Amino acid sequence: MRSFIALCVAVALASCSKTPEELTQEACIDSRYAIQVSRKFVKRYAPLPHIAKLIAVSGQEDSKSTYRGDCIHNVEGWVEFDNGFGDIKRRTFTIKVEYIMSEDHWTMHEIIL
Repeated sequence: MRSFIALCVAVALASCSKTPEELTQEACIDSRYAIQVSRKFVKRYAPLPHIAKLIAVSGQEDSKSTYRGDCIHNVEGWVEFDNGFGDIKRRTFTIKVEYIMSEDHWTMHEIIL
């Protein structure tokens, strides 16, 4: 039992021992981060008609991220919205996001809906 606990502690410490530079590089290339931040940008900036109400944005399993290099990702997914007339519509979106490593934040370059 002690060896099992020691193994668990060792694994936990090894996974937490990444340097800030390694974590920053991971955020740069990992599509999960890009999809997560893209959902936030879509919720905030989706160019829907002024009468439309955003209902849902595709999640990790329904989105596709393509890494373009230099911390830039193209993310594709879908949004569902109420068009103001009681109809629920689904449209696809493409968004280009970039992780700015020196400032530790994401920025959006364009969104197509």
